[in-house]
Amino acid sequence: MHFGTRSADFFETELQRLLTMFRNKDGTVAVEAVVAVLDGSEPSNEVEAMLLIQMATTHALTMKLARQGARFDRTARIPCTRRPADRLWRRARSRAAAGGRSSS
Repeated sequence: MHFGTRSADFFETELQRLLTMFRNKDGTVAVEAVVAVLDGSEPSNEVEAMLLIQMATTHALTMKLARQGARFDRTARIPCTRRPADRLWRRARSRAAAGGRSSS
């Protein structure tokens, strides 16, 4: 069983989505971390697998945006990729200061 399913269609669809999302400019694919999260979490069904895929890809893409934003000097014009990462960071920091309570 892969990705919490015995369905070859589900597995192939989700794998293709991941491969498309994490294809680098040089043609290599950086999907190993997401697959490792799925493998380590051992989802028991397709719904659990989809939630884990969303969690892992959201994390990976957030880190990618943060890394891209970190390349730029703060005094320089902030690129559009930095703004979403800044908002996520501010929100996480304010939630942590509030003891993890969500304000939304």
